[in-house]
Amino acid sequence: MNKEPTILAHRGLLRQAPENTSAAYISAFELGFGIEVDVRFTADKELVMLHDTTLDRTTNGQGELSERSYRQIASLDAGSWFHSAFAGQAVPTFSTTCELAAQHGHCDVLLGLDIKEEQSPIEQKVCRELLRFELMPRVIGIGNMLHSEELRGRFKAVCADFPAARRVGSPDELEDALGDPTADFLFVPYAISAAQVAQTHQAGKQIFVVGAQVQDFHPENWRLCREVGADVLCTDYAIECQAIFRERDTVGG
Repeated sequence: MNKEPTILAHRGLLRQAPENTSAAYISAFELGFGIEVDVRFTADKELVMLHDTTLDRTTNGQGELSERSYRQIASLDAGSWFHSAFAGQAVPTFSTTCELAAQHGHCDVLLGLDIKEEQSPIEQKVCRELLRFELMPRVIGIGNMLHSEELRGRFKAVCADFPAARRVGSPDELEDALGDPTADFLFVPYAISAAQVAQTHQAGKQIFVVGAQVQDFHPENWRLCREVGADVLCTDYAIECQAIFRERDTVGG
């Protein structure tokens, strides 16, 4: 049997704790998952973890994140909207998230970085923290860099070992992506075959399976990812996916 894919908990364990908070991150790490996180700039170019462009849905603040300073963001409550037990959870900084990964993380890939920004100095700031916490080999750069060879190249100019992903929307795009020197992972939103995974591995790259096929509750697709040898998948149902991977074959037992 192939090695289990590394499971990235989408925005942390977002069904058990408020998304993109330390509570959601630590619980995911302690259970053996990596996490997929959203990286954005504040108005004063501090990196914080927030999926939406606005503060309204997941904090007690309002308005555009890009129009608020980090000091304003740091004072917000990002937990009470989910449950009163999480009152006082802050919007984490990227530095805090890296520190948590270094302290609590166990698996091969700890951070799937959904880079929501393109303007400099995003590459310098992200790489600086990854190097500081010795996390560079245990991340995947996604988000805007999935579609931008230029952005992937900028990250690699700062740190040649930065693990960047490129989106492969269909099997017809696979061959071109395999020859892309800026792509270390192929970000695949379709049911990939074992032969295509083997071809990708032979080219020195890895497969990251994403999209509704694995993000939602689809045990049959999780099993397929394991069977074909995919390296990483991202899901809202990390705990349930882990349980599926740990099922034991009882046939004849």
